[in-house]
Amino acid sequence: MADQFIFRQTVRPNQAGEVYARLPYLDLADNTEKDLTISLVSSIAWTSKIKSTGVAVDSGTLTPASVIFDSLLTYNGGDYNFRAELPGSAWPDGSSQYQIDIVATLSSGKVSTCLAHVTTIAYV
Repeated sequence: MADQFIFRQTVRPNQAGEVYARLPYLDLADNTEKDLTISLVSSIAWTSKIKSTGVAVDSGTLTPASVIFDSLLTYNGGDYNFRAELPGSAWPDGSSQYQIDIVATLSSGKVSTCLAHVTTIAYV
């Protein structure tokens, strides 16, 4: 079974930053969890929310071939198959924590969801 690895990122408020995650899906043919690959995904959407309130602050779509990797890569001690640079509007406030919901729609029409957590820090 693939471990869903959620990276906790620290980014500068209102500046573009990267989000990493390991995105799994449930293979119904053998009822096992596996890692997503590019060929399985037809679309990816993301929504940024203030973690404490759940209020959405930004959203968008991504091109699967640009953000999904067929082989696992390693970052900060964890494996990932998803990396995307999101705009600074996804985390506009330096005093908030954000949750990034990543929703991958599979070519079969099924949906796989992953959460990433982002903390903004103010740089002087």
